[in-house]
Amino acid sequence: MNAGRGISHSEFSTADTSVLHGAQLWYAFPEEHRFVEPSLETHRPDPVTGDGWEAIVFLGSLLGSTSPVHTYIPLTGAQLRLEPGTSLSIDVPAGHEHALLPVQGRVSFNGSEVSADHLAVVDSRR
Repeated sequence: MNAGRGISHSEFSTADTSVLHGAQLWYAFPEEHRFVEPSLETHRPDPVTGDGWEAIVFLGSLLGSTSPVHTYIPLTGAQLRLEPGTSLSIDVPAGHEHALLPVQGRVSFNGSEVSADHLAVVDSRR
């Protein structure tokens, strides 16, 4: 969703929903796009898989998958599912800030353990 000059919306779960995981990612538009018309794009990406992992790329390009969703700055976003004990190294764009938000399980990220529901951020100035 592109809020642009302003937008409102509602989010609902069905009565059958018992567990719902989600995260909203917000970023500031460059000045020249700050007041564009609000819009909504939907995209259901096909999973990309490897040995012990699955990725769903919803923004940008990663692991051979590219999302058609328009952004006003270069962004990459993906949901990763790893089997226990799986190690996955990903080449990511150098100019991006990088973060990981584990939903469940124990995850080691750049040598540090990250608890579920905690955001790990990599210092992009390094």
